[in-house]
Amino acid sequence: MYTTEYPTKSYTLLYTTEGPEFIIQIQKQWYTIVFMIFWLIGWGIAEYTVLKMAASNKDSEHYGLVVWLILWTLAGGVALVIVLWLLFGTEHIVLHPTDITIYHKLFFFKRSHTYDIASIRNLRVEQSINAESPSFYTSRQLQPIAFEYQGKTYRFGNGISSTDASEIVEFLRSQYRFP
Repeated sequence: MYTTEYPTKSYTLLYTTEGPEFIIQIQKQWYTIVFMIFWLIGWGIAEYTVLKMAASNKDSEHYGLVVWLILWTLAGGVALVIVLWLLFGTEHIVLHPTDITIYHKLFFFKRSHTYDIASIRNLRVEQSINAESPSFYTSRQLQPIAFEYQGKTYRFGNGISSTDASEIVEFLRSQYRFP
């Protein structure tokens, strides 16, 4: 395995035993990250306050607080995962002889999707809108590489430039004959 790093690119290309692999560091959306961190601090203070209230309440009527506290904790966990994803997440595109696997990785957690190359249609680069000021809500627009697969449009390449997206698409087309 050897690595080709491009200092001016938003991706790294690895050549592995499975095949070429692009690693894309998720674009940092700093306004969203800072907002979410402050929001989580407030969330934690509220959780601590309710937990303290539930612990001091000896009545059997505090079950509603316990249910609320469980749901509050789960929602806070989701928000924490979002912040960690925005800070440390990576997107990987692995090229196999007959398929492409795209997976998102956060530490040792990984979610992957595999697409049969013969079923991929219209591999293209789409211009992303609002790329200058990304937010969590526009992150789908920051995935400039798109293709059709079994009647649905799939996108990847979170936050990479149109130039880098074009290079990745050209590399994919040089390796495979997409219909």
